[in-house]
Amino acid sequence: MTGISYRSPLRLFEAGREMGTPHALHQDILALGGGRYSHWGQSLYLSTEDNSNPRHNGRAYSIEYDSTAVTDTTALKEAVEYCMTVARGHLGLPRSRGMDMNGRTVLELGPGDTLGEPLLLASAGARMIVADRFVARWDEERRPFYQMLRDQWDGPTAPLDRVLAQGSFEGVMTVLAEPAECLAGIADGQVELALSNAVLEHLYDLEAAAGELWRVSAPGAWHFHQIDLRDHKDFERPLEYLLYDAETYRKIQDHNQYERGCQWRASEFRAAFEARGFEVVELDINGRAEDAYLADLRPRLHAAASRYAHWPSEDLMITGARFVLRRSA
Repeated sequence: MTGISYRSPLRLFEAGREMGTPHALHQDILALGGGRYSHWGQSLYLSTEDNSNPRHNGRAYSIEYDSTAVTDTTALKEAVEYCMTVARGHLGLPRSRGMDMNGRTVLELGPGDTLGEPLLLASAGARMIVADRFVARWDEERRPFYQMLRDQWDGPTAPLDRVLAQGSFEGVMTVLAEPAECLAGIADGQVELALSNAVLEHLYDLEAAAGELWRVSAPGAWHFHQIDLRDHKDFERPLEYLLYDAETYRKIQDHNQYERGCQWRASEFRAAFEARGFEVVELDINGRAEDAYLADLRPRLHAAASRYAHWPSEDLMITGARFVLRRSA
């Protein structure tokens, strides 16, 4: 794989001055801005350093593209390794409950910027459905990623082989540009297993999403959802967004397309799932805010016009949780 480039050599200039934060995560461009940008396929996602609107701030923007740039496979290798790590984790989850994916209809919510991980689940025999508001599409610039993934995966790769041969996901898995709140492309009771990793904290309507997940689930279906309950603007200060009242934060979320993360706490997710009829089989708390940070936050939270001002500390401090759910048979 020597000589494969994963990062774009595109350079972006504002008023003749090069902007210095390329290859940024799309969620950081939306939530943080500050001049971050990303060249992705045929699109350029950008923010200005002062977070003004580039359409109306009167500045000229230009690009340079160096097709002879020195290639670097480090980022590609890291992306492939991360993809395989997530796939192994997802394959192990149903096995811990005495089942596997072979022959089952599996829904994955929000798999990310590539669909390598669901392709590995398809290679294990799963009938994959992928749903995401901003779902990834086949992009020839991503071919090196899928090729390296196929070459390094230690299991079956027939779905990867087919995707690479035909240059599309068609016929290999169902790819839906749909949010969890409206899974119109999935029939009632179709899904036997559902997975998500750091996705449900980006919901805009928790009750609607819980209802849709119930609707598409077959009787006895299992769900495994890892939820990141931190303020995505600053992971070092993970509960700052709880200082906002609900209406102010809703406006912030509308502006950044819910990339900063929701305010809902673990108990609220549990209540929403149970209200729709799911059994919470297990709640694995795998992240907590530090005591010193919580002590600093508490007086500020008490003074804020937030519904979390007097929220129980044991629930407030949870910053990461995996929900294991089951729809009743």
